[in-house]
Amino acid sequence: MMFFKVSEYANDAPFANNAIGRSLSTSEIDFVITESLINAGKAEWADEKHNGVFVWILSPQQLADDLFKWAQSTGESSPVFTLEEIDVGDETRGQSFHGQGRELLVRLVSQLEGQGKATMIASSNSLEAGVKFVT
Repeated sequence: MMFFKVSEYANDAPFANNAIGRSLSTSEIDFVITESLINAGKAEWADEKHNGVFVWILSPQQLADDLFKWAQSTGESSPVFTLEEIDVGDETRGQSFHGQGRELLVRLVSQLEGQGKATMIASSNSLEAGVKFVT
């Protein structure tokens, strides 16, 4: 996943051509992103104001599936991991979800919760929040 902040790139290629002094308006950029990425399921707006967009290399469902398969591969019957361990731990190095950030992990765990495959474990310290997988 890549986070793309529209305002940071509005004056750069591919949304602007400084050599000829032309650029797309914010609404035109929104249209391009919506038509080419969001409608194809490759991205989603980060907020209602369209200030940024999450661009998916793999779909959220593919990432959630990868996360669950990794949890199953640990060999534990009901493994529990902190978000920190999943996000940047050595055990997840090389996995599609490694290093993608806690915000994305919370979204993936939410998907897995809806499928009965995981439960988020809350903590007063965000670094200690965890996930219990139902394998």
